[in-house]
Amino acid sequence: MALIKLPYKPRSHFKPYHESEKRWSCIVAHRRCGKTVASIRQLERAALMCTRPNPRFAYIAPLYKQAKDVAWQYVKDGAVPLLEYGAKINESELRVDYPNGGRLRLYGADNPDSLRGIYLDGVCLDEYADMKPSMWSEVLRPALSDRLGWATFIGTPKGRDGFYEIWRNAQKSDDWFTLQLKASQTHLLAEEELAAARLTMSDSEYQREYECSFDEPGINQLIESALVDIAQAREPAFGTPVVMGIDVARFGDDATCFIVRAGDSIKAVERRYGLDTMQTASEAASLIEWYRPQQVFIDGVGVGGGVVDRLKQLGHKVVDVNAGGKPMRPERYANKRAEMWGVMRDWLKDRGCLPDDRELADDLTAPLYEYDHANRLVLEQKKDMKRRGLASPDAGDALALTFAFPVAVQSRISGNKPRVITSRPKEQRHGARW
Repeated sequence: MALIKLPYKPRSHFKPYHESEKRWSCIVAHRRCGKTVASIRQLERAALMCTRPNPRFAYIAPLYKQAKDVAWQYVKDGAVPLLEYGAKINESELRVDYPNGGRLRLYGADNPDSLRGIYLDGVCLDEYADMKPSMWSEVLRPALSDRLGWATFIGTPKGRDGFYEIWRNAQKSDDWFTLQLKASQTHLLAEEELAAARLTMSDSEYQREYECSFDEPGINQLIESALVDIAQAREPAFGTPVVMGIDVARFGDDATCFIVRAGDSIKAVERRYGLDTMQTASEAASLIEWYRPQQVFIDGVGVGGGVVDRLKQLGHKVVDVNAGGKPMRPERYANKRAEMWGVMRDWLKDRGCLPDDRELADDLTAPLYEYDHANRLVLEQKKDMKRRGLASPDAGDALALTFAFPVAVQSRISGNKPRVITSRPKEQRHGARW
């Protein structure tokens, strides 16, 4: 067997990706860092080394023309050393056939019918933010099933969209490889070039293109990532009042979240999945006994009402909060939920301290806002967030509930480290326990 040396020396930043054995990968990277080259070489190597009969791999860009302009030359360059061994370059189909029977082909997401019915051993989706989410769920994911193929999502942020949701979920799962490459960390681009870019770009554009920020440009994001970063950097100082907020899950993929805030710091973030009303009430009762909060606030609308009733039967003092009800300051907020989030935002600005909890940070930065005809703040509804491809901000709502009504401050308590726990049924569990 001949030893063939391919013309590629990976940048150090991409070596963990090439060495990963995980089936799913998501790479969020700044412009001109080499993510497309790295993904093409990953596909090329996989096509050459795959032991299955007739291996098939694909690179997909939002547009077919874009795939040709961005990636085709890289694919051809990689195939040149293999031509003498029988590799063939098909210009009309943007395809390379390798000596072992493997094949790498370029496609565009603008023509999903060209991908229906095929099988794939591996695929890279470049700039997934510009593709319809159904391209993955309805076309590509089924194409990987029978041969247990893998997928890599790469791109630069364009706001809270389908790519953001892929990134967000990937960070929570041990089944995914994730990599974020910011220009300030990679040092692949000259400092003078970055400085020049800052002069011609808005701050949101620069943060998005070079610092991989998913903050929405040009729209009303209630809590920005920078605000969360500042709150996470503050030193915890546990005090009183000790308040618990419980957001009860309404859908199968949502989590019932319990958050305990001790003064200006978060004492506990606990998530439970797949619980019915009675199980949720039982879990809440155990946590109340453990953390001894001065007040417990529960969103009692819908399934939460059953939890409220059961806890009261058990003798616990809880407050039923109607998120859609009248706020304490009706001149400023359209409803109670908007008020709770508004007060929470002010707290984060002034003195709030957050744990290093990625999912909580994502929840806090997800909702948008607007003002109604009376100049009152209106928070984006969960159903509208789901239309944008985002999950319900369960932990964000639970923390907001701790600001539902004022609670008297008592003497300070001794501090300890914040506790973050995620608990799923075994077949659903992902993430980690801290």
